[in-house]
Amino acid sequence: MPHLSWNTGLNRIRCNFHKTNFDTNPRWVSKKKYEDTLQDLQNEKSNHEETQSLLQAEKLRREFAECEVEILKSQIDRERQRYEECIERLKAKASEESLQKKQIESECSAIAYERQQKDDQVHLNEAKIKQLKGRLSRQKQNQRQRQDEANIRIQQEEYINRMMVQKNAKR
Repeated sequence: MPHLSWNTGLNRIRCNFHKTNFDTNPRWVSKKKYEDTLQDLQNEKSNHEETQSLLQAEKLRREFAECEVEILKSQIDRERQRYEECIERLKAKASEESLQKKQIESECSAIAYERQQKDDQVHLNEAKIKQLKGRLSRQKQNQRQRQDEANIRIQQEEYINRMMVQKNAKR
């Protein structure tokens, strides 16, 4: 059915109204019914315009919401990309720090091993020193004893020599 404008429909109704013979035409319409119908048509037109304006407003809201969704999607994509880049940097840093930690632990182990070796050497040297001190002490004691014995022998020999000199002098 072709769309008729409001004015076209109204003109047709007016034209038909003037041609109608109210007394003989069974399709006669009273003025009241005509005015009611005209009012209904105007109400329909008003409702249609209101509906069209509401539809347009909803279309604008939907378009605005779609734009906002697109903006939010692009923001989310940017944030996701930054997050992934940050994660990659953190992973690289963690890997580097892990490698450094392993190197430090290796160096610490080497230092601890070297320290243990030196501690063992120090304990061995301390034991040798203790042994040598004991030996030296025994040697000193032996030396003193020999010296004392030598002194006693010398004193004895001197005593014997003096006795012999006195005995020879008395003779």
